[in-house]
Amino acid sequence: MFAKPAWMIPTAFTVLFLICAPAFRLPFLAFPAGVSFVIALFVLYRDFRPRDKYDLRGLVDAQDKADLQNLGSNVGVFEFDDYLCHYCRTRYSMELRKCPKCGRARTS
Repeated sequence: MFAKPAWMIPTAFTVLFLICAPAFRLPFLAFPAGVSFVIALFVLYRDFRPRDKYDLRGLVDAQDKADLQNLGSNVGVFEFDDYLCHYCRTRYSMELRKCPKCGRARTS
């Protein structure tokens, strides 16, 4: 159901303490049950909080993966295979037709 099962551990302790407290007539188990419940809520919030859809690091990683999939297996093996963009000073493979950073075409 969920990708990360870390929320299950404090939830299991919460249920265990809530069942054991009235069964064994130990009312002080209500306090650890409450603490476990708060921890479970914190873990759920931490793992499933909404993230920014336009996170730049994620977009850069996705673009890099797409560029690597479009290239051959032996791209960038040799040192002389690099090209330096005149506009943004980025070094990239000669097999790319345009700069992966600024998107401008090679001049020569």
